[in-house]
Amino acid sequence: MAKWNRQNASQAQNRINESANAANLKTNIPASWETALIVDIKMNYGEDILGNNPEIGLGWVKFRRLETDRGTPESNLEWAMPLNNMTTYPVKGEMVLVSKGPSAPSDYYHDGDVKMCAFYYIGPFNYKNAVNENAISQVLETDINLSSGNPADNYVRESNSDPTSEQADFVLNKYGYSFVRASSIYPLQPLEGDTIINGRYGNSIRFSTSQPNPSGYQELDETKGYLDNPWSDNENNVGEDPILIIRNGQSDESRDVIHTSPEALLPMFENLKDDKSSIWLTDGQTINSLSELLNDATEDGSGVMTTSQIKANGLGNVYTDFGKATPQVIITSDRIIFAAKDDEILLFGKNGIGLAADNDIVIESNDTITISAPVIELAGEVKYGVGGGKAINGEKLVELLEDLCDEIMGLSVITATGPGTANPSPSIQSIKDKLADALSSGEDQA
Repeated sequence: MAKWNRQNASQAQNRINESANAANLKTNIPASWETALIVDIKMNYGEDILGNNPEIGLGWVKFRRLETDRGTPESNLEWAMPLNNMTTYPVKGEMVLVSKGPSAPSDYYHDGDVKMCAFYYIGPFNYKNAVNENAISQVLETDINLSSGNPADNYVRESNSDPTSEQADFVLNKYGYSFVRASSIYPLQPLEGDTIINGRYGNSIRFSTSQPNPSGYQELDETKGYLDNPWSDNENNVGEDPILIIRNGQSDESRDVIHTSPEALLPMFENLKDDKSSIWLTDGQTINSLSELLNDATEDGSGVMTTSQIKANGLGNVYTDFGKATPQVIITSDRIIFAAKDDEILLFGKNGIGLAADNDIVIESNDTITISAPVIELAGEVKYGVGGGKAINGEKLVELLEDLCDEIMGLSVITATGPGTANPSPSIQSIKDKLADALSSGEDQA
């Protein structure tokens, strides 16, 4: 299919005028939404992978309205496009709401054979209360025949069917061309007033707030989070502080539990330690799972053991209050990469910046590395050179230089009258006296 070409402007304008005329007629039709079953999907422009539907657009679905299309052959069914640009794209066998509406040519693709859609859809229905898919189990890659019997009876039979029968009915492309149904994705536990976007694969965005347990219930601790949510522990029972959580990937432990099994898990909260990757934007909440993450400093744990210098310099408050009263952004994953493709990476800390690792920290540059501070303190060995570079022990070096000065001042020489003691320059003693200053702690330096 050819991309939009400005040279076809006149032809496009004719189609837009035709579309506008059609839209004027369609807007006179009262808006009515009908329940429809998805029987085919189209996720690209041009032909699909089977060479079909070249005139159908991006994200379109072929649908069967349960009331008005029961006897219509699949080849004669209509197509619908997403209602807006924030869409959960359905898969085959899921149900949506469809309605007529005005349409116009695509701004991106232009072809005389492109079909202009007259229907829009929203959904899918949360039919099975499942995150990954809500398809009717009996719908295979062929269209379901709803013309025989009452459609409601089909839903009753499907709802009461043995969950194991769904596996036996599974065939390739049951839900579409490439969609893979996950059997161990669990929804998030909502709190009152939350706005949650649940992806089909354990990715989610939550807009929430601090919600301690309500007062007046003796069995509830008012300082703990409502429904045990892991960010609302607060001895002052303070709520209304916003929190935004972006999560990508549930924990391995939850992915091992199929939601149709007797061991199926309940809806869950996000967890910094166990989830695959997370970004938490807080407003002073105490983050319980941050405690789990930082304190797991075992060999295979997520925490860093080498933090003594950070804590000694007063930069480790996060280890004691876990964010309480401090708005913060927490980013966790197995690996975090910051890459500035054309400019700098800048880190600013009003109170300090701490870096800690149980293995190497490397700072490398093809130009100059500048370290500027009134005091620069190096704790431990300082090595020079690459690879097997040697370390310099400051105290040992001064000790050796003092011995060297003593040896020079005590040198024996041959004179006309026999062996004697040399008379070294008085400046050598002065140099020896200054060696102790080389080990200054830095407290007396400007």
